Amino acid sequence: MADQSAQIAVQPNDVFRTKAVTTGWNAYQTQADIAAGKVAYSFPGNAQVGRFVRDVQTAKGWYSLMELTMPVTVSTGVLSKVTLTHLWIQNVGLEKATLTMYTITKGSTNVNRRIGPGTEYAKINPPLQGGQTAGKSDGTVINGFVPLYTEEGRLQWVSKTYLTSAGQFEQSTVDSLANNLQTGTSFLDWPLLLKSIGFGILAVGLGWGIGYLVDHFPKKRRAL
Repeated sequence: MADQSAQIAVQPNDVFRTKAVTTGWNAYQTQADIAAGKVAYSFPGNAQVGRFVRDVQTAKGWYSLMELTMPVTVSTGVLSKVTLTHLWIQNVGLEKATLTMYTITKGSTNVNRRIGPGTEYAKINPPLQGGQTAGKSDGTVINGFVPLYTEEGRLQWVSKTYLTSAGQFEQSTVDSLANNLQTGTSFLDWPLLLKSIGFGILAVGLGWGIGYLVDHFPKKRRAL
């Protein structure tokens, strides 16, 4: 019989993270997959998972169904993928995150809140203004955005540029890399990269032009 004490005591809007380990924590799509040992995804240690839905006692211990903060995309075949918003993970691998209230920095106006960590995700209206409460978070940062849970239980993402709190942001390389890989999304800032290349080409061209004038124009003047 599995240990009854492994059940999780949950309060409304609790957010959970994985415990810090180097090997990661396996997650499963269904209870049948738990029994079969069919892993759908592996979370790194010390990564935000999401909110508790319910837990169940299995022959392998207690497992919780989690509503993921960041959905994961997994392969189901050679050319087939599926995006999962919920996964089962063993209770012993989970711990409650310490949440801090974040607000919009004073002086900011019309700060967008989105359904995901990036400008490609849809906006949630209305936007937020300086001094307004944005929600609670453990400080996780993904692609420059912070996942925030409102008092109503809504998850929204706001750029960390416009947030302030008594806590600190946690820019976790492991978390960010894991979410980039699981979504198959590249967070490379292509517009900024192209602008940088353009400015570089312009600078080289100006430098060549000035050098040409310095080398040739005075000589022609002296020949007149």
